[in-house]
Amino acid sequence: MSRLDESDLKYCWAQEQQIAVRNDKAYVVGGLIYENRGLENGKAKGEYYANPDIWVFDFTKDTSADSPEYTNIPVPVENVPILRFGALWDIGSKDDDKLLMSQGQLQRDILLDSSNHTNTLYSLERKAPNGAAWEYSISSNSWKKVETTTKDKISAVKAAQAFSQKAQKGFVLNGLSTQNEYYILPPGKTIRENKEAPQDAVRGELANRLAVYDNKKKEWTVEEAPFMFFEGAEMVVLENAGDEGMLVVLGGATSSRAEDGISFKDILVYDIATKEWFNQSASFPEPKNGIAQPTPRPRREFCAVAASAPDGSSHNVYVYGGRAAYKVEGREFAPFMGENWVLSIPSFTWTQLPATPFNTQVDLACGKVGQKYMFAFTNNPVVNGKVLAGNERECTGKLDYQLLDLSAGDWTREYKAGQEYTVPKAIYSKIGGDEKGGATLVTPKGGFVNDAMTDLFKIKRSDGAVQGGSSNSDGSSSPGSSSASKGMSGGAIAGIVIGAIAAFALVAVILFLVRKKKRNARKTVNSDSDGPHEVYGYVPGEGNKPTVRAEAGPQVEQVYEADGTTTAAMSELAGNRAVSELDGYAREPPAYNSMAKGPQGQR
Repeated sequence: MSRLDESDLKYCWAQEQQIAVRNDKAYVVGGLIYENRGLENGKAKGEYYANPDIWVFDFTKDTSADSPEYTNIPVPVENVPILRFGALWDIGSKDDDKLLMSQGQLQRDILLDSSNHTNTLYSLERKAPNGAAWEYSISSNSWKKVETTTKDKISAVKAAQAFSQKAQKGFVLNGLSTQNEYYILPPGKTIRENKEAPQDAVRGELANRLAVYDNKKKEWTVEEAPFMFFEGAEMVVLENAGDEGMLVVLGGATSSRAEDGISFKDILVYDIATKEWFNQSASFPEPKNGIAQPTPRPRREFCAVAASAPDGSSHNVYVYGGRAAYKVEGREFAPFMGENWVLSIPSFTWTQLPATPFNTQVDLACGKVGQKYMFAFTNNPVVNGKVLAGNERECTGKLDYQLLDLSAGDWTREYKAGQEYTVPKAIYSKIGGDEKGGATLVTPKGGFVNDAMTDLFKIKRSDGAVQGGSSNSDGSSSPGSSSASKGMSGGAIAGIVIGAIAAFALVAVILFLVRKKKRNARKTVNSDSDGPHEVYGYVPGEGNKPTVRAEAGPQVEQVYEADGTTTAAMSELAGNRAVSELDGYAREPPAYNSMAKGPQGQR
């Protein structure tokens, strides 16, 4: 087939882009594009290419996803690399409208001329970023390479990354290290076909580090992360927590294997001001009538945005899409994620939104536009558990995107400018309060991991109240002080002391009897048997040491379908078979092993 002219080309879909939102305009750059180039022998003929443009979507006014409006701005590809799985941040101030592009690796497909997609740019030498970054000035439409780079020359791929406007710092955690350079080889060969290219140019090794970009000093620093390697996690910034803001890291996997996803029960929190890490446990939905409920299963390369209640009493992290980071026995493909989950902080409670089922999406770029919308850019649907091949997808000819109304907790095609965020009923029915805030569940089940974490969440709310306090065993909040003890008599105090001594003695006797019973039981039970209600899992701070977690009652096998819905089937526990988890696989996902339970360095 001869090369088609420009009028015959039709946009199909995109993936692996970077996104930044500034003043309610979404800037999308990099990644790959697939175009339909007509028919060849009666079959659709398409082509992958590296996206040579910046797309700008305007959300300063009402708009519709059914008729997307955007501006197309060419990237000077001879001086600026086209990257995938990198970072794009709004680093501008009131008088400075700059974006910063860094991290990622070279997009491995053909470079095209932005003004003429029939013109391939094979002659251009393409060099990997190797720790470099580029500033883009919106007002002058100009790019400039930043002089300083990370000392280790690493550009992390699929890293957890975010920028804090309050601290004026960008953060890049772990991911894959790809330092080698590779080139597009004429005539028309790309990295997909270049067998001589170093493998780590595509995959790389896991990087265990936190890279920090100080926008005021215009310099990078790198420090070792105090926990294991992982990739594909997400990071969001809570600007109003702590003195300079807080980072929340969740999800990801410890390798590319399906079974190595990280549990959403383990949430990493970083205090920007003190540079302290915390590993806080989160709560999954409780069983109903003895039947386990759906839970957010491990995933990588998904989407996450945060929105705070109007009074600041809760911060809600919305999670959507991505690739499953766990293996389901009996299925050829690991599931892709189409459901919507919300992590409410500071209670660290997970809630599934009753959103209308939507096409599962992978390798998407997301950001929050306005106060109450998640903007998800991609058109890469999953059908029957697998990503469609390029020529199997519908080519609409338009840059499609999706909108999640964070207040309604559902998908929409219409964007309304100027609307404030309110808490969805599905969330405040769990954490208390109403759509304006007033959350009453303000501590995690079992409490915060330590006193420093408790202090971090003692935030003065917009209504003047101070959020926080000590934590009860059920996770409910109790005031930090009380006037009930004022004027207590000496006799009452003496009675309390005597009662406490008696209670302590009773507890000691009970513990002695329980331990004696366990020792006797060990003499009659085979130590190699897991028993009918046990499963081996992994806990933070224990490395790979197996620990036993008791299970009781029937379990539900949960399978994610292509439309994002779930199906469930009962699975009874029997014999010495390990417990079948909710998604059908037989062990817990790993946690953030070797993570400090308190500030960095404390185990």
